[in-house]
Amino acid sequence: QTRLKIWHRNLHHPGALVTGETMQIVSLLFITSCAAQDLFLAAERSGASTADLVRASTQTQSGRLAGSSSREIAEKINAYIKNSGVQTKACDEHSLKELNELVISMWPLFSAELEQVYKGNADSRAKRFATLAEYQRSWADELESDAATLRHAKCHEVVMMWAHHISEAGKKSWQGQSLPSLPVYDEKKASNKAYARSTSCQTGHAMATGGGSSTHKWPDWPEELHYKAKAHGAYPFWWGGGSDEGTADMEVWWSEKQGAEKFSHSSCTGQSPWLNGPCVHLMLAAGASPPTPSPTPPSPPSPPSPGSCTSCRKDRRVGCAWAPPGRPCMDCMAQIPHADCKVPDCVDETQRVCAGPAATLLATSKPRAYLYTKDESKCCISEPGGYFAETLAPSQGTFWNTFKDMGERAFNGVHYKGKVKYYLLSGVNEPVTDFWYFTSLDGKPVQQGEGGKGPTDQGYPTSIGHTIWHDYDQSTFNSSAIDPSVFAIPAACKTTSLRCAFP
Repeated sequence: QTRLKIWHRNLHHPGALVTGETMQIVSLLFITSCAAQDLFLAAERSGASTADLVRASTQTQSGRLAGSSSREIAEKINAYIKNSGVQTKACDEHSLKELNELVISMWPLFSAELEQVYKGNADSRAKRFATLAEYQRSWADELESDAATLRHAKCHEVVMMWAHHISEAGKKSWQGQSLPSLPVYDEKKASNKAYARSTSCQTGHAMATGGGSSTHKWPDWPEELHYKAKAHGAYPFWWGGGSDEGTADMEVWWSEKQGAEKFSHSSCTGQSPWLNGPCVHLMLAAGASPPTPSPTPPSPPSPPSPGSCTSCRKDRRVGCAWAPPGRPCMDCMAQIPHADCKVPDCVDETQRVCAGPAATLLATSKPRAYLYTKDESKCCISEPGGYFAETLAPSQGTFWNTFKDMGERAFNGVHYKGKVKYYLLSGVNEPVTDFWYFTSLDGKPVQQGEGGKGPTDQGYPTSIGHTIWHDYDQSTFNSSAIDPSVFAIPAACKTTSLRCAFP
């Protein structure tokens, strides 16, 4: 279960190696008097409206700002900035000092309420640091190397802060001022940590079907692998998950050839009551074409219960019938007082009634991901959307290359005891900062986890986020061809508008 999270955090693009060097530039800054001017007025503008809070709680993006390519995404965002009354200047025309000073200038406009929503949802839109002083210390520590890459990383971060940390009222007060244009994402720069963390919404996560750069010999994964494991901790970790102390059985089918990965987990707890028991998480890479299963009769709908936001359906038909699906509908619904629930408690139901046509779920031009009950009666869409969302897709078979080789260790796990090779990835600028991976001396997986340096039951320290891991059962490893029907999308997933999006 843990490989799912870090693998989908943009750290496993083929050929992308975390070198241990962070390309940074020295830029000694001070807080100018401009940063303090009009602080009282700025504080008034930073207050988030109901519509702002609904958008912050929504982890999907309408097609208006989403795109099928990095160039299209950049073009749409830059057009949005200009249409908001903000001037743009090419990213490459900014000095690093100018970009840092933009963060200082915007800081009084940042909304603490929006940040609280992002932190509470473990959303990747949360700021890297809580205080301006921490940002300034990080700038002072930057090294003189690869200025062009760092400049693009800073442009991405500045635009993200303006888009997601300033309320609509605050954005109006920024009209007439300038922002850097968003540069087109360049995957050649993805091996740079500073660049990768600032462009995490776009770094390559799509599995390379058909081989990629893998040797298909351990420690690279084979072309296809079916295995079982013992999971420890919350699942789904990004959407409820339950206790970090629990254990569960897990079965996984992974196929680089078919561009698909499927997790079957024996114990799942979600944010909605329908997910409380065995569940399955299916992820498909861009271009993957799984077979269509035979349709099954739909289950009768459950009667509405008090506080379930049933009034949202009527409010959509009556008060917001004019609004197109997606963000316009969400904005409209945020302004309407609902009879049996309050914003933001009704976000899930609002997303449902504001969803676009279900046919859009079948597009194969981008990754898709679904979380559903084992009996396939209920399903939600776990693939995030939007230009600042993470991409959720099957992992690369060469992911271990992104970790630092920590040498050999003694290991005492559920399925394996003895010497192991220890790999660690630390300092990741995400809601979870540390990830680990153990293999046997012949390179086969033993254990992987996150939220610490290793498993707590073997004395390793925890860090930030859920501390979860799973132990591979090497005796179950089967690299034979996987029948394509294993990755068929259930009928319930083809019609659902429920969302349980990965942050």
